[in-house]
Amino acid sequence: MSVEILIITKNERERIRPLVKRCLRISPTVRVIDTGSTDGTAKIARESGAKVYSFKWIADFSAARNYALSLCEADVACFFDSDHIPYKPEVIKKDLAYFEECDSIAASLTIYDAKSDSESAESVVRGTGLSGAPYQQFLAFKPKAKVGPIFRGCIHEDASAWIKGEKTLFLVNSHVVHLGNMRTEIVAKQKSERNAGLLFRRIASNPSDGVAYSYLIHEYLSHEDAKTADIDAIVKAGNPVVFADPECFGIHRIRYTVGAAIYHLRMSRAQECLDLVDKAISLEGRHSDLITL
Repeated sequence: MSVEILIITKNERERIRPLVKRCLRISPTVRVIDTGSTDGTAKIARESGAKVYSFKWIADFSAARNYALSLCEADVACFFDSDHIPYKPEVIKKDLAYFEECDSIAASLTIYDAKSDSESAESVVRGTGLSGAPYQQFLAFKPKAKVGPIFRGCIHEDASAWIKGEKTLFLVNSHVVHLGNMRTEIVAKQKSERNAGLLFRRIASNPSDGVAYSYLIHEYLSHEDAKTADIDAIVKAGNPVVFADPECFGIHRIRYTVGAAIYHLRMSRAQECLDLVDKAISLEGRHSDLITL
Protein backbone atom coordinates (compact mmCIF):
# COMPACT_ATOMS: atom_id res chain seq x y z
CA MET A 1 0.00 0.00 0.00
CA SER A 2 1.41 3.37 -1.07
CA VAL A 3 0.24 5.65 1.74
CA GLU A 4 2.09 8.24 3.81
CA ILE A 5 0.95 10.05 6.95
CA LEU A 6 1.69 13.78 7.19
CA ILE A 7 1.60 15.69 10.50
CA ILE A 8 2.03 19.46 10.95
CA THR A 9 3.11 20.27 14.50
CA LYS A 10 4.49 22.82 16.92
CA ASN A 11 5.26 22.38 20.63
CA GLU A 12 3.34 19.13 21.12
CA ARG A 13 5.87 17.07 23.09
CA GLU A 14 3.15 15.37 25.16
CA ARG A 15 1.10 14.24 22.17
CA ILE A 16 3.55 13.64 19.35
CA ARG A 17 4.96 10.27 20.50
CA PRO A 18 1.63 8.42 20.88
CA LEU A 19 0.38 10.00 17.66
CA VAL A 20 3.42 8.87 15.65
CA LYS A 21 3.18 5.37 17.14
CA ARG A 22 -0.47 5.10 16.12
CA CYS A 23 0.28 6.43 12.64
CA LEU A 24 3.05 3.87 12.13
CA ARG A 25 0.35 1.22 12.49
CA ILE A 26 -1.30 2.76 9.43
CA SER A 27 1.80 3.39 7.29
CA PRO A 28 5.55 2.75 7.63
CA THR A 29 6.18 6.33 6.48
CA VAL A 30 5.18 9.13 8.83
CA ARG A 31 6.45 12.61 7.99
CA VAL A 32 6.34 15.24 10.73
CA ILE A 33 6.65 18.85 9.60
CA ASP A 34 7.71 20.94 12.58
CA THR A 35 6.91 24.66 12.37
CA GLY A 36 9.24 25.94 15.08
CA SER A 37 8.92 23.85 18.23
CA THR A 38 11.01 24.87 21.22
CA ASP A 39 9.99 22.01 23.54
CA GLY A 40 11.76 19.07 21.90
CA THR A 41 8.79 17.95 19.79
CA ALA A 42 10.94 17.35 16.69
CA LYS A 43 13.46 15.22 18.62
CA ILE A 44 10.69 13.11 20.18
CA ALA A 45 9.02 12.62 16.79
CA ARG A 46 12.29 11.45 15.25
CA GLU A 47 12.97 9.07 18.15
CA SER A 48 9.44 7.69 17.74
CA GLY A 49 10.10 6.66 14.14
CA ALA A 50 8.97 9.65 12.07
CA LYS A 51 10.86 11.46 9.34
CA VAL A 52 11.11 15.05 10.59
CA TYR A 53 11.32 18.25 8.54
CA SER A 54 11.48 21.92 9.49
CA PHE A 55 9.18 24.51 7.98
CA LYS A 56 9.45 28.15 8.99
CA TRP A 57 6.04 29.26 10.26
CA ILE A 58 4.64 32.10 8.15
CA ALA A 59 1.15 32.24 9.74
CA ASP A 60 -0.28 30.20 6.87
CA PHE A 61 -1.61 26.69 7.50
CA SER A 62 -2.12 26.01 3.78
CA ALA A 63 1.52 26.79 3.06
CA ALA A 64 2.57 24.24 5.68
CA ARG A 65 0.23 21.58 4.34
CA ASN A 66 1.20 22.14 0.72
CA TYR A 67 4.86 21.92 1.73
CA ALA A 68 4.12 18.60 3.43
CA LEU A 69 2.45 17.35 0.26
CA SER A 70 5.55 18.29 -1.75
CA LEU A 71 7.48 15.78 0.37
CA CYS A 72 5.02 12.95 -0.15
CA GLU A 73 6.23 10.19 -2.48
CA ALA A 74 3.18 7.93 -2.09
CA ASP A 75 -0.04 7.78 -4.08
CA VAL A 76 -2.09 8.64 -0.99
CA ALA A 77 -1.34 11.33 1.59
CA CYS A 78 -3.30 11.32 4.84
CA PHE A 79 -3.09 14.26 7.26
CA PHE A 80 -3.40 14.11 11.01
CA ASP A 81 -3.00 17.04 13.39
CA SER A 82 -1.12 16.92 16.68
CA ASP A 83 -4.43 17.06 18.54
CA HIS A 84 -5.82 14.04 16.67
CA ILE A 85 -6.09 10.48 17.95
CA PRO A 86 -6.58 8.03 15.04
CA TYR A 87 -9.04 5.51 16.50
CA LYS A 88 -8.42 1.86 15.53
CA PRO A 89 -5.48 2.48 13.14
CA GLU A 90 -5.95 -0.94 11.53
CA VAL A 91 -9.42 0.10 10.34
CA ILE A 92 -8.06 3.38 8.95
CA LYS A 93 -5.30 1.46 7.16
CA LYS A 94 -7.89 -0.80 5.53
CA ASP A 95 -10.05 2.16 4.51
CA LEU A 96 -7.08 4.03 3.01
CA ALA A 97 -6.16 0.92 1.02
CA TYR A 98 -9.68 0.89 -0.41
CA PHE A 99 -9.41 4.62 -1.18
CA GLU A 100 -6.14 4.04 -3.01
CA GLU A 101 -7.76 1.52 -5.35
CA CYS A 102 -10.91 3.53 -6.16
CA ASP A 103 -11.19 6.48 -8.56
CA SER A 104 -11.88 9.17 -5.93
CA ILE A 105 -9.23 11.85 -5.46
CA ALA A 106 -10.07 12.81 -1.85
CA ALA A 107 -11.51 10.99 1.14
CA SER A 108 -13.06 12.24 4.36
CA LEU A 109 -12.72 10.66 7.78
CA THR A 110 -15.18 11.01 10.65
CA ILE A 111 -14.11 13.48 13.36
CA TYR A 112 -15.26 13.27 16.98
CA ASP A 113 -14.65 16.29 19.22
CA ALA A 114 -13.77 15.24 22.77
CA LYS A 115 -15.39 16.89 25.79
CA SER A 116 -12.09 16.80 27.68
CA ASP A 117 -8.68 15.16 27.49
CA SER A 118 -9.62 12.92 30.41
CA GLU A 119 -12.06 11.04 28.15
CA SER A 120 -10.83 7.84 26.52
CA ALA A 121 -10.89 7.68 22.73
CA GLU A 122 -13.41 4.87 22.96
CA SER A 123 -15.81 6.90 25.12
CA VAL A 124 -15.63 9.80 22.67
CA VAL A 125 -16.40 7.61 19.65
CA ARG A 126 -19.20 5.84 21.53
CA GLY A 127 -20.73 9.20 22.43
CA THR A 128 -20.41 9.50 26.20
CA GLY A 129 -17.30 11.66 25.93
CA LEU A 130 -18.36 13.41 22.73
CA SER A 131 -18.91 17.15 22.35
CA GLY A 132 -21.43 17.96 19.62
CA ALA A 133 -22.07 15.71 16.65
CA PRO A 134 -19.48 13.81 14.58
CA TYR A 135 -18.61 15.41 11.24
CA GLN A 136 -16.69 14.60 8.08
CA GLN A 137 -13.37 16.20 7.17
CA PHE A 138 -11.24 15.64 4.08
CA LEU A 139 -7.91 14.35 5.37
CA ALA A 140 -6.79 11.92 2.64
CA PHE A 141 -5.79 12.94 -0.86
CA LYS A 142 -4.18 11.65 -4.03
CA PRO A 143 -1.74 14.50 -4.67
CA LYS A 144 -0.73 13.18 -8.10
CA ALA A 145 -4.32 13.21 -9.36
CA LYS A 146 -4.33 16.90 -10.32
CA VAL A 147 -1.77 19.61 -10.90
CA GLY A 148 -1.38 22.43 -8.40
CA PRO A 149 -1.48 22.94 -4.63
CA ILE A 150 -4.37 21.27 -2.82
CA PHE A 151 -4.91 23.70 0.06
CA ARG A 152 -5.75 27.39 0.07
CA GLY A 153 -6.41 29.90 2.86
CA CYS A 154 -4.03 30.84 5.68
CA ILE A 155 -6.47 29.48 8.32
CA HIS A 156 -9.11 26.73 8.16
CA GLU A 157 -7.26 25.61 5.06
CA ASP A 158 -9.63 24.46 2.37
CA ALA A 159 -9.30 21.92 -0.46
CA SER A 160 -12.71 22.44 -2.07
CA ALA A 161 -11.40 24.35 -5.10
CA TRP A 162 -8.96 21.50 -5.86
CA ILE A 163 -11.61 18.83 -5.31
CA LYS A 164 -14.46 20.62 -7.11
CA GLY A 165 -16.10 18.45 -9.76
CA GLU A 166 -14.09 15.36 -8.83
CA LYS A 167 -15.23 12.16 -7.14
CA THR A 168 -14.76 11.91 -3.38
CA LEU A 169 -15.15 9.15 -0.82
CA PHE A 170 -16.55 9.08 2.73
CA LEU A 171 -14.60 6.69 4.96
CA VAL A 172 -17.33 6.39 7.58
CA ASN A 173 -15.55 3.66 9.54
CA SER A 174 -12.34 5.66 9.96
CA HIS A 175 -12.75 7.57 13.21
CA VAL A 176 -10.50 10.37 14.50
CA VAL A 177 -10.81 11.82 18.01
CA HIS A 178 -10.12 15.55 18.06
CA LEU A 179 -8.84 17.27 21.21
CA GLY A 180 -8.49 20.73 19.70
CA ASN A 181 -12.06 21.96 20.21
CA MET A 182 -12.08 21.53 23.97
CA ARG A 183 -12.76 24.84 25.71
CA THR A 184 -9.64 24.46 27.86
CA GLU A 185 -7.52 23.96 24.75
CA ILE A 186 -9.04 26.96 22.94
CA VAL A 187 -8.46 29.28 25.90
CA ALA A 188 -4.96 28.00 26.78
CA LYS A 189 -3.71 28.41 23.20
CA GLN A 190 -5.76 31.57 22.50
CA LYS A 191 -7.12 29.92 19.39
CA SER A 192 -10.10 32.24 18.92
CA GLU A 193 -7.88 35.32 18.84
CA ARG A 194 -5.37 33.65 16.53
CA ASN A 195 -8.04 32.31 14.17
CA ALA A 196 -9.93 35.60 13.97
CA GLY A 197 -6.72 37.49 13.22
CA LEU A 198 -5.79 35.09 10.43
CA LEU A 199 -9.32 35.15 9.00
CA PHE A 200 -9.26 38.95 8.83
CA ARG A 201 -5.89 38.68 7.10
CA ARG A 202 -7.40 36.17 4.65
CA ILE A 203 -10.28 38.53 3.89
CA ALA A 204 -7.94 41.50 3.51
CA SER A 205 -5.95 39.63 0.88
CA ASN A 206 -9.13 38.46 -0.88
CA PRO A 207 -12.26 40.51 -0.02
CA SER A 208 -14.43 38.16 -2.11
CA ASP A 209 -13.55 35.08 -0.03
CA GLY A 210 -16.92 33.92 1.26
CA VAL A 211 -15.44 30.80 2.86
CA ALA A 212 -13.44 32.99 5.25
CA TYR A 213 -16.63 34.73 6.37
CA SER A 214 -18.28 31.37 7.00
CA TYR A 215 -15.58 30.59 9.55
CA LEU A 216 -15.30 34.12 10.92
CA ILE A 217 -18.93 34.40 12.04
CA HIS A 218 -18.56 31.23 14.13
CA GLU A 219 -15.30 32.39 15.69
CA TYR A 220 -17.10 35.49 16.95
CA LEU A 221 -20.26 33.69 18.04
CA SER A 222 -18.19 31.31 20.19
CA HIS A 223 -16.10 34.11 21.72
CA GLU A 224 -17.56 35.09 25.07
CA ASP A 225 -16.21 38.65 24.86
CA ALA A 226 -17.30 39.34 21.29
CA LYS A 227 -18.93 42.74 20.84
CA THR A 228 -22.30 43.09 19.12
CA ALA A 229 -20.96 45.83 16.88
CA ASP A 230 -18.19 43.53 15.64
CA ILE A 231 -20.61 40.73 14.75
CA ASP A 232 -22.96 43.22 13.10
CA ALA A 233 -20.10 44.42 10.93
CA ILE A 234 -19.15 40.86 9.96
CA VAL A 235 -22.73 39.98 8.99
CA LYS A 236 -23.17 43.22 7.03
CA ALA A 237 -19.94 42.68 5.11
CA GLY A 238 -20.29 38.92 4.82
CA ASN A 239 -23.80 38.58 3.38
CA PRO A 240 -23.09 39.91 -0.13
CA VAL A 241 -19.72 38.15 -0.30
CA VAL A 242 -20.94 34.71 0.81
CA PHE A 243 -23.82 34.67 -1.66
CA ALA A 244 -21.74 36.00 -4.56
CA ASP A 245 -18.59 33.89 -4.17
CA PRO A 246 -18.88 30.85 -6.52
CA GLU A 247 -16.33 29.01 -4.37
CA CYS A 248 -18.46 29.48 -1.25
CA PHE A 249 -20.98 26.72 -1.81
CA GLY A 250 -22.50 23.79 0.01
CA ILE A 251 -21.40 23.37 3.62
CA HIS A 252 -19.52 26.69 3.68
CA ARG A 253 -22.57 28.74 2.70
CA ILE A 254 -24.79 26.73 5.02
CA ARG A 255 -22.32 27.21 7.88
CA TYR A 256 -22.34 30.96 7.38
CA THR A 257 -26.13 31.08 7.13
CA VAL A 258 -26.57 29.10 10.33
CA GLY A 259 -24.16 31.38 12.22
CA ALA A 260 -25.61 34.64 10.93
CA ALA A 261 -29.19 33.42 11.42
CA ILE A 262 -28.49 32.40 15.02
CA TYR A 263 -27.05 35.85 15.62
CA HIS A 264 -30.19 37.50 14.18
CA LEU A 265 -32.33 35.35 16.49
CA ARG A 266 -30.21 36.35 19.49
CA MET A 267 -30.90 39.96 18.56
CA SER A 268 -34.67 39.29 18.09
CA ARG A 269 -34.45 39.88 14.35
CA ALA A 270 -36.77 37.11 13.18
CA GLN A 271 -37.43 38.55 9.72
CA GLU A 272 -33.73 39.01 8.96
CA CYS A 273 -33.18 35.39 10.01
CA LEU A 274 -35.98 34.11 7.74
CA ASP A 275 -34.83 36.22 4.77
CA LEU A 276 -31.29 34.87 5.10
CA VAL A 277 -32.42 31.25 5.40
CA ASP A 278 -34.79 31.56 2.45
CA LYS A 279 -31.97 32.93 0.31
CA ALA A 280 -29.69 30.03 1.31
CA ILE A 281 -32.42 27.47 0.60
CA SER A 282 -32.93 28.93 -2.87
CA LEU A 283 -29.25 28.26 -3.61
CA GLU A 284 -28.42 25.16 -1.55
CA GLY A 285 -31.75 23.35 -1.34
CA ARG A 286 -33.65 22.17 1.71
CA HIS A 287 -30.67 21.21 3.86
CA SER A 288 -31.75 19.92 7.29
CA ASP A 289 -29.91 22.71 9.18
CA LEU A 290 -31.66 25.37 7.12
CA ILE A 291 -35.06 23.77 7.54
CA THR A 292 -34.51 23.55 11.32
CA LEU A 293 -33.81 27.29 11.46
